[in-house]
Amino acid sequence: MNGLRHIIEPSVNYVYVPKPSVAPAQLPQFNYALPSLLLLPIGFPDYNNIDSVDSENVMRLGVRNTLQTRRDGQLDKLLDWNLVIDWRLNPSGNPNNLDEPYSSQQTFSDLYSDIAFKPRSWILLDSKMRENTQNGDLNFAFHQITFSPDERWSWGVGYWYQRAGFDGFTQSADYVTSVFYYRFDDNWGYRMEDDYNAAAGLLQQQLYTIYHDMRSWTAAITFRVIDNSTGPTDYTFAFTFSLKASPSRGLGQDTVHSNHLVGE
Repeated sequence: MNGLRHIIEPSVNYVYVPKPSVAPAQLPQFNYALPSLLLLPIGFPDYNNIDSVDSENVMRLGVRNTLQTRRDGQLDKLLDWNLVIDWRLNPSGNPNNLDEPYSSQQTFSDLYSDIAFKPRSWILLDSKMRENTQNGDLNFAFHQITFSPDERWSWGVGYWYQRAGFDGFTQSADYVTSVFYYRFDDNWGYRMEDDYNAAAGLLQQQLYTIYHDMRSWTAAITFRVIDNSTGPTDYTFAFTFSLKASPSRGLGQDTVHSNHLVGE
């Protein structure tokens, strides 16, 4: 560390959508909102599940704390901590937050916490959690430590937990995760992810990805295997690409969020 600067950014976003003339239940649900463990967008066009748009009256409150320092002559983040909560002014009319069913929506949503801590230039600790503000239950948690000794490879080990039934449909999860990256050269890279279900004692999910840099574009080919334990094994093969000038995801986001590699 070389010096320290603290930045605090409070934020307030308010969205109001009047009741539509045609309710979502009367529309064919082709582009509908899927339940999410993380906070869904409330504004447009970020919220793009058109068939699920309904009346909405919500205020999103947040505060971000950032600690910056200098390393090797460059500005670097030592800590980045973001806290977000939704204040539902009309709980029954807020369909975008499908993390809770309509019948159990409260005035305040779960409290979401997202922390990235980088004590050394080659160590990164990520922590994502959501806690029920009514009873204090921890509904979801993901913690990961990533080692990046150089620009060629990195390895992350994490733990994933989610409480069963907190939103009416989510199953319990108790995973140990491993994510490995290797860069062959400036044009090719490889990613491997394994998710081990500690409760069931099986390798639940495997993802293998090859990256290719095409100057103005980046492309990835991904093969995924999911062992559903009670049903047939699921196999997925996906091809994704992104424009460098307007990337679909931020740099390093696939370290924690890999579903976009298969179009989810």
